[in-house]
Amino acid sequence: MGFFDESIREEAADARAVILHLLCNHHPAQGTSADLVELADRYLRLNPDDAEVKTIRDRLVSPPQSV
Repeated sequence: MGFFDESIREEAADARAVILHLLCNHHPAQGTSADLVELADRYLRLNPDDAEVKTIRDRLVSPPQSV
Protein backbone atom coordinates (compact mmCIF):
# COMPACT_ATOMS: atom_id res chain seq x y z
CA MET A 1 0.00 0.00 0.00
CA GLY A 2 1.37 3.37 -0.96
CA PHE A 3 0.83 6.82 0.37
CA PHE A 4 -0.92 8.87 -2.26
CA ASP A 5 -0.23 12.26 -0.71
CA GLU A 6 3.56 12.04 -1.16
CA SER A 7 3.50 13.54 -4.67
CA ILE A 8 1.06 16.20 -3.49
CA ARG A 9 3.56 17.29 -0.82
CA GLU A 10 6.29 17.58 -3.46
CA GLU A 11 4.04 19.57 -5.79
CA ALA A 12 2.99 21.86 -2.92
CA ALA A 13 6.66 22.52 -2.11
CA ASP A 14 7.31 23.38 -5.76
CA ALA A 15 4.26 25.64 -5.87
CA ARG A 16 5.35 27.37 -2.66
CA ALA A 17 8.75 28.19 -4.12
CA VAL A 18 7.20 29.66 -7.27
CA ILE A 19 4.59 31.65 -5.33
CA LEU A 20 7.21 33.08 -2.97
CA HIS A 21 9.40 34.04 -5.93
CA LEU A 22 6.51 35.81 -7.67
CA LEU A 23 5.36 37.57 -4.49
CA CYS A 24 8.85 38.76 -3.58
CA ASN A 25 9.65 40.02 -7.07
CA HIS A 26 6.39 41.80 -7.87
CA HIS A 27 6.72 45.53 -8.33
CA PRO A 28 3.73 47.91 -8.44
CA ALA A 29 4.97 49.26 -11.77
CA GLN A 30 4.33 45.81 -13.25
CA GLY A 31 0.60 46.37 -12.99
CA THR A 32 -2.14 44.86 -10.93
CA SER A 33 -1.35 42.14 -8.46
CA ALA A 34 -4.90 40.72 -8.32
CA ASP A 35 -4.02 37.46 -10.10
CA LEU A 36 -0.97 36.97 -7.90
CA VAL A 37 -2.99 37.61 -4.74
CA GLU A 38 -5.62 35.12 -5.93
CA LEU A 39 -2.90 32.52 -6.54
CA ALA A 40 -1.50 33.07 -3.04
CA ASP A 41 -5.02 32.85 -1.57
CA ARG A 42 -5.61 29.50 -3.28
CA TYR A 43 -2.31 28.20 -1.94
CA LEU A 44 -3.12 29.47 1.57
CA ARG A 45 -6.51 27.73 1.56
CA LEU A 46 -4.60 24.46 1.19
CA ASN A 47 -1.70 25.50 3.45
CA PRO A 48 -3.16 27.93 6.02
CA ASP A 49 -0.20 27.62 8.40
CA ASP A 50 2.35 29.04 5.94
CA ALA A 51 3.12 32.29 7.74
CA GLU A 52 5.82 33.40 5.30
CA VAL A 53 3.53 33.31 2.25
CA LYS A 54 0.73 34.98 4.24
CA THR A 55 3.00 37.81 5.44
CA ILE A 56 4.33 38.57 1.98
CA ARG A 57 0.83 38.31 0.47
CA ASP A 58 -0.52 40.74 3.07
CA ARG A 59 2.31 43.16 2.34
CA LEU A 60 1.38 43.08 -1.36
CA VAL A 61 -2.29 43.76 -0.61
CA SER A 62 -1.59 46.66 1.78
CA PRO A 63 1.82 48.14 1.09
CA PRO A 64 3.37 50.24 3.85
CA GLN A 65 2.35 53.88 3.82
CA SER A 66 5.13 56.33 3.03
CA VAL A 67 5.59 59.20 5.44
